[in-house]
Amino acid sequence: MASRHHDMSRHVVTWDHRDGPLGIYRAKRIPNAGWEPPEPVILPEPDSGVTMVNLPTLTADNRLLYFVALYVSAEGENDCDIL
Repeated sequence: MASRHHDMSRHVVTWDHRDGPLGIYRAKRIPNAGWEPPEPVILPEPDSGVTMVNLPTLTADNRLLYFVALYVSAEGENDCDIL
């Protein structure tokens, strides 16, 4: 799974399983109108072995997003990476 950089300074980031596997979504705040519908930022790629991505964390400057990817190892055991 490739590392991705997003400017998240005007967004809220959360994790959910709206459209299948657990993924990371963002929503943009609209002044005096609430929030736009959430859109996916990172979802597990088909056939990647990754079963879910979650626990999004932004850096202090809101420019980098780190998250946990859970996957099944070659030995068939659950494992994870921080990306």
